[in-house]
Amino acid sequence: MVSSPYCSQLADDAFPELASTFICAGMLAEAIDDREHAVAAAWNWLHAAWVLEDEDKSDFVRIYRGKAADAILALLKFGNSFSEQPGASEAILTDCLRRSGRGAEALQVIANSLSQPFMDVIHEILRFQQKLVETGDTGVHQVSEALEANEP
Repeated sequence: MVSSPYCSQLADDAFPELASTFICAGMLAEAIDDREHAVAAAWNWLHAAWVLEDEDKSDFVRIYRGKAADAILALLKFGNSFSEQPGASEAILTDCLRRSGRGAEALQVIANSLSQPFMDVIHEILRFQQKLVETGDTGVHQVSEALEANEP
């Protein structure tokens, strides 16, 4: 049986159809309690945020980027990763937290992650995210900016 929140989401005209599709897929994945589905839920929330951002629905973007962050945090808490690349989970999480207005949490993730033996590029991205958080920047940035910002 399909839940009322699921049906309500599909019928909600405030959301683009593609965003609702990702949100509903996130709901379904979240309902299954295992790592694979937790990762799928996080990706679906993040995809929904991207669609909502493209459609200039900024109020909703923060919500779904925050849901993605919460899902990634839960994965990491139990020793699971969101990405196969070491440190990528933390870099994506940091961006989600920063962009959803949760800078203090992002700084904690950054502090913990910078002491880990991740690839240099991950450390560069994390240091760039740290600068953004410290200046209150919740905007869109590219990986290339992070790499240029840390050039000697």
